Amino acid sequence: AVVSTQSTGKGNDSNIASNNTTVDAIINATPPSFKQASNKINDTSGVSAKSLLTGLPKPPLCSGHKLRSTLKTVTKDGKTKGKRFYCCSLPIGPSSSPKSQCNFFKWLD
Repeated sequence: AVVSTQSTGKGNDSNIASNNTTVDAIINATPPSFKQASNKINDTSGVSAKSLLTGLPKPPLCSGHKLRSTLKTVTKDGKTKGKRFYCCSLPIGPSSSPKSQCNFFKWLD
């Protein structure tokens, strides 16, 4: 939200100061989860300008089950650390089980 105050030149400058104090109080009262989310929004590393405007595309369907895939991020140290990818959304399990994750994999780009 944007808060705008203007001085009328009629002695209302104390109102402006109290409005700024109120805005500061609102910002400082923001829940930590929102602050963390806003920090993630501000971190644009690896995010295209188009995705900032339109959001991420719909996840592709995995090739084995035709279910929406899950977006994950590489956490292992190396040249792909921080890169995002899609994989099957089912849990890992025996390859013989139809309720287990298939081999679907696709980089986000």
